[in-house]
Amino acid sequence: MKSVEKKHRRFLAAMLTLCLLLGLCPLTPSAQAEETTATVAGSTTRENAQNVPIGVPVTSALNAGVNYYAIPDVKAGQQISVELAKKYDGVRAELCQTDGTRIGTTFVTADTSGSYYLLISVQNVKVPVLVDFTVTLYNNDTHEPNDTIGTATPIQLGESVDTTLFMNDNDYFAITTTKPYQYIVLDAQSSLELVYADLYNDMGEMLQSKHLYNFGVEGDKRIFCADEAGTYYLKFSTNLTRISFSFTITLLDNDTNEPNDTKATATELHDGESTEFTVAGRDIDYFKVVTTKPGQDIALTVSGYNYANKDERFNLYFDPAEELDTRACAAYAYVSANDTLYFHAAEAGVHYIGLAYYGRSGVTTPVSCTRELSVQILDGDQNEPNDARETATRLTLGTDETFMVGGFGDEDWFSFEAAPDAEEKKLYTLSFTGLNTDYSDMFYYDVYAPDGTAVKTGTQVNIRHVSTFSCDRQGLYKVRIYTTANNSKNYYDSDWNRTSMDYARSALRICVSEGGDDPYESNDTWQTAASVPVGNVQHVLSSTTDADWFCFTVPENDMTLHLTSTKQTTAKLYRAETLMESDENSSWSEFSKADKYSKGSISFTDTYFKLTDAGLYYIKLTADSSYIDPNIRTTGIELLPATDEENNDTWKKATPLYEGMLRSYTLSASNDVDWFKIVVPEDGTRIQFVRTNGPTVFIYREKDFQTAGDSAASMSGLNGGRGTHTDVLNLDAGVYYVNASGGPYTNCSITYNVLSASANSTLQTAQTLGAGKWAEFRGEGKYYFSIGTRKAGEVVRINHDAAGGSSREYEVKLLNAAGEEVAGSYSANRTLEIPAYGKYYLCTTAYLTLDANGELRYNRLRYDIGSTDDEVLYIDYEDNSIVMVEGESLFLDLRCLAYDAKSRSGDYTTYSISTPSCTSYDYSTGYLAAENSGEGTLTVSLYGNSNVKKEIPVTVLAKDSLSVSDVSISGAPETLPLGASADLTANYTLAGGAMLTNSQKVVTWTSSDPKVIYVSPGGKVTAVGGGTATVTATVGGVSKTSAPITVTAAETPQETVSSIKLNKYSLTLYMNEEGEQLTATIQPASFAKSIVWNSSDTKVASVSDSGLVTAVGPGTCIISATAGDRHVSATVSVLAARVRVTGVSFGETKHEIPMRGTAVLTATVAPADATVKTLVWTSDDPGIASVSRTGIVTAVSVGTTKIHATSVDGNHSAEVTVTVTAAPQLGDVNGDGYIDSADAMLCLRSAVGLTELTAEQKSAADVNKDGFVDAGDAIKILRYDAKLIDSLK
Repeated sequence: MKSVEKKHRRFLAAMLTLCLLLGLCPLTPSAQAEETTATVAGSTTRENAQNVPIGVPVTSALNAGVNYYAIPDVKAGQQISVELAKKYDGVRAELCQTDGTRIGTTFVTADTSGSYYLLISVQNVKVPVLVDFTVTLYNNDTHEPNDTIGTATPIQLGESVDTTLFMNDNDYFAITTTKPYQYIVLDAQSSLELVYADLYNDMGEMLQSKHLYNFGVEGDKRIFCADEAGTYYLKFSTNLTRISFSFTITLLDNDTNEPNDTKATATELHDGESTEFTVAGRDIDYFKVVTTKPGQDIALTVSGYNYANKDERFNLYFDPAEELDTRACAAYAYVSANDTLYFHAAEAGVHYIGLAYYGRSGVTTPVSCTRELSVQILDGDQNEPNDARETATRLTLGTDETFMVGGFGDEDWFSFEAAPDAEEKKLYTLSFTGLNTDYSDMFYYDVYAPDGTAVKTGTQVNIRHVSTFSCDRQGLYKVRIYTTANNSKNYYDSDWNRTSMDYARSALRICVSEGGDDPYESNDTWQTAASVPVGNVQHVLSSTTDADWFCFTVPENDMTLHLTSTKQTTAKLYRAETLMESDENSSWSEFSKADKYSKGSISFTDTYFKLTDAGLYYIKLTADSSYIDPNIRTTGIELLPATDEENNDTWKKATPLYEGMLRSYTLSASNDVDWFKIVVPEDGTRIQFVRTNGPTVFIYREKDFQTAGDSAASMSGLNGGRGTHTDVLNLDAGVYYVNASGGPYTNCSITYNVLSASANSTLQTAQTLGAGKWAEFRGEGKYYFSIGTRKAGEVVRINHDAAGGSSREYEVKLLNAAGEEVAGSYSANRTLEIPAYGKYYLCTTAYLTLDANGELRYNRLRYDIGSTDDEVLYIDYEDNSIVMVEGESLFLDLRCLAYDAKSRSGDYTTYSISTPSCTSYDYSTGYLAAENSGEGTLTVSLYGNSNVKKEIPVTVLAKDSLSVSDVSISGAPETLPLGASADLTANYTLAGGAMLTNSQKVVTWTSSDPKVIYVSPGGKVTAVGGGTATVTATVGGVSKTSAPITVTAAETPQETVSSIKLNKYSLTLYMNEEGEQLTATIQPASFAKSIVWNSSDTKVASVSDSGLVTAVGPGTCIISATAGDRHVSATVSVLAARVRVTGVSFGETKHEIPMRGTAVLTATVAPADATVKTLVWTSDDPGIASVSRTGIVTAVSVGTTKIHATSVDGNHSAEVTVTVTAAPQLGDVNGDGYIDSADAMLCLRSAVGLTELTAEQKSAADVNKDGFVDAGDAIKILRYDAKLIDSLK
């Protein structure tokens, strides 16, 4: 051992010598000494202080008071550093100069050579105190002394300078510039922190200061501006104890515009001029541009950007204050790419542009930015100045006005005169066309009423934008058009990934015309609601005050209203009689039934709501400010029929549940409620609920309803959600109700199982299970079975059918009498060996699963006893063949023992299976799956002895091509008690003679009366009501019906009305005319009670026992029909005796409209005093010309169609032939309403004789008015389309 240690020491000594020779270790006392620490005693006087080694950790025992230590041989200019190993309570350390003067710190630069002293004071602590510290001496750099301007070190430009900084140390360097306005560029070659650089002039005045935090990253530089040629001084300082770094100084020339750092020295740029500029550091360049007319735009074009310099960025300020500030300028832009920026000069005069270097900290920040700036002064359009409400340009209704909008500060105001009738609203349509597609998200507009209130605000101008809104005041309405930049003053939006400004000057066309695209206006009150069929409704919600009312008929009880909208919309829903009985403000919306604490408004794009009663409903649609849209929105009103489970919305109408019968249900809406009823028998208090895909449900006691009524509280809640959920509750015998609500939910189901109170859930309650018998687990959880007293050497052969569940969840364990696990199996068919004589048990965990039909599948367990001497292979098929249908799965009942079982212990893998290609086998579940049609041989062989095997022919039949010759049903009982179940089997014979039992994949089961006998998809029948019914099985188009099954011990249910509906839900009657018949239809039709009719006001209308409604006096009332606990109603309006319509006519038979034009057709109703003059307007071809509800015709495409006006009273009709012609707009050759390259192409094709233009087209094509259509016209159209010219005139 000693020789090893000696070799180790020699090796370390050799390595240290090598490091010293290579210069890798500093030559210090610690390197010369073998010891790594030193012990030095402190002295109470400076004269007796012991020397401390330099650079070596020192340990010292301190006494109370002062402790001195000598630091010898310090040279002037060296830095002395003392570092304590940690903070010591009551201990203070400081350095003393050679004469003993206290310095107060533990770091100092020596002014003179000699010995310095370390003084450590100890107070108020128990002594001695052990303290660890280290004294280090640092040599200064070669530039010292350079701590003042007078001793500054001169800098050689471009050469690297090495320097070392200490705390309280300043290093000055002198730099000489050769030209005015040069930049001093500081570049470091290493990363710095907590270093400061300050620039001074020769008067000692600090000019600029920069913090070099994280300085020195590649490409990161600092720029100082030197206004005059001469000598400047760069001072470095730090808060760190010591830092060494290298740096380089270079000079960068400025541009020829200097000096232009103030407005007073700004460089003037004239229209069409350009200049090169450079900005860096804190340099500011000012330019000025003089405009001569109000409303001119200044276009500033920046060029010089390329991929190599793309990270050089600068800020541009328009009309800034003297100090550049984004808050003190008309607008500013963050420039990072070649682009043209437009600024609007509302007033003529001098405008200033300020440029400042932006830069960015990080790897790629450049030193400066040099670019070219060009200026153009553009005249405003003919409408300028119209930048304010007071100078708005007056528009002529129906006439386009072209204008130019864009550039910071520009906004254009227009006005039009609205003339609605007194106390009425009138629709107007505002359209914008010609917008440059590159700027389709940049322009917005507001509309203001004559009194200044906002009608529309912040509406985006889309390409070919059309907006409809209503005006209810007479006078001038104002339209303000602006860009997003005008509100923020920021030319650059928040998307930092964009490389251009993306705001520009663009031409637009504006037009305001009477009428609108909303065919239902004005429908702002429930009294003026538009009656619509169920389906999609296209309408406009143009402001927060706009409301659209619609009414529609709900023909059946328990229907679900499905509302959809292309935009977020707010709705309130009312029954007609509710609004008639009181006004809207005091009426509760139907939606309040889902929220009793509100007036019942809902915000939706897609929602469902359950409607219990049939009848006439009104819906009010609005939108808040976030979802106002001037364009057409589509609101869908869809009615979904009631499901079979409906009419169980209260506990009194609860649908009965029976044990093991899976009841399906749907919750169609958030307010839909389904109630179910169960009866817990005397002998079963553990109830297991099984549910799929439903909400949280709540359990109620019937006795609680009997004492507290409908307000009874639930006793328990069971969480829901997607998937299968099982819960076990301990319930006393009695009647219980289950409440499910809060949809929409689909594909839901619920059932329950009664578990015995003494279920075999523990070893002590284990049931005896005989060999060869199946035990079925009807609930989830652990099950214990006794298999009696067994001998050593016996084996238990397990068959475990876990209904297709994963093997790891369904382990079967063999337990001894003490409950200890002896062996276990995860496979469906395994063999477990008995290790010793004694009593044994089987234990497994069971789960409920659902098959493909949604039916419950229960776990099963069976065993038999063998010995290790057995060599048995057994499969449970009498005919030794398997016939299946595609998609079926079958549990293979295998019991076998391994050939070498005697040499094994515990759990045996007993067999292996080879399947044909049409099937697959899962060892863990024990199921054979039929995957596709075909045939082959299934081979089962013993593990360890493949000679012991059984071969079974397998045939898989195609599901869709079964040829069946006969079907029979077995297992159908003659009688079945209420709530009891029975499993039916369908046996069917194939055309080839093979007979199969029922397959869940191919047999369809139906009941002749599902309210008496319910049959599941798998053939399980449940008695659900009194009466008799038959069950039919259908396979491959062949059916067989069972003998009648009578449900016994069933109470005859009291017949109730499930629904009632009317043929009409609103009537308008006139005095002195015949009444109108209402007809009520009831389900079920066998309901014995007669319908009771009633009028809410017999002074308005009466109703006979048969439903005939007769007018009595003017007014409104409600006619209701009641049957059982269902009722339905219709609203009736009785008006004074009317003058009947005798005819409808037009003053013209033909009418021409140019493309995109509109026309108001006027039809005359005769006689003039007819009471009901309402007309229904229709177009034979809306693709050519469409017509609104009020007769406004809109030209859609060139062609001819007919417009009809038909009277509601008497069905009298008249028609006008409408011809849509190509619009003669100059440049719009094809008449599509737009001037673009398609029009230019027509000009060229006409010029070379490929296309013959009509007279109207030639007039539109000759844009230069020289009498010819040629390439000159095409070029002018293209220039206009490219926005190179503002007008074709």
